Parts: sequence; structure tokens; C-alpha cells
Amino acid sequence: MKIMLLLLVVLSGTLICSCESEYDKQLNHAKSLVEEELEIKASIRYSGDNAKYFEQTLNELEETIDFHAHLSGNKEVFLNELSGYKSRLLLDSNVGQEILISKYP
Repeated sequence: MKIMLLLLVVLSGTLICSCESEYDKQLNHAKSLVEEELEIKASIRYSGDNAKYFEQTLNELEETIDFHAHLSGNKEVFLNELSGYKSRLLLDSNVGQEILISKYP
């Protein structure tokens, strides 16, 4: 009886520790969506005709991110953490860039 109880405790502890939380799953998926969103926003600058398509895609991404925030169980903290992640990505992408100014057109 004690061995069965001990085995049950060890097994359930292992399952709990090895499983990724729902919040982390949703956050990791939303982070990949944020990366995609930033890539699309960077692409908008270079395309003139497809801007409407990009806007629709961005709206869909925003809705999907909002859905993942809802599924996470703590929408406010989730969106704040995602906002910080987006800010870090934007800072990292601008760090190594130099602005070159030329007096020639």
C-alpha cells in the first residue's frame, strides 16, 4: 500500500513538473506571432500595392494573439509580457544599424 502511494506521488510529481503550463504554451506561440507581425510591418514599407492585404493579415494576427491571451488564463499579464518581448525585439533589430547620410542625392 505504501509503495503504491509512493509510486503514485512520484508519478504525478513527474507529470506535473514535466508538463509545460498552458500559459507558457500560449506565450511561446504568441511570441512567434509577434515576430511574424514585426516582419510584416517591415515588409509594408517596401510594398505599395499590397498594403491592404498586409493590414488584413495584421488584424488577423492581432485577433489570434488576443485569443491566445484569453486562453493563457491571465490576459493582462500575458499582454504586458508580450509587449515587453516586442519592445526587446525592436530594440535588438535597431542596435547594429547605422544611419548613413550623404550630401549627394
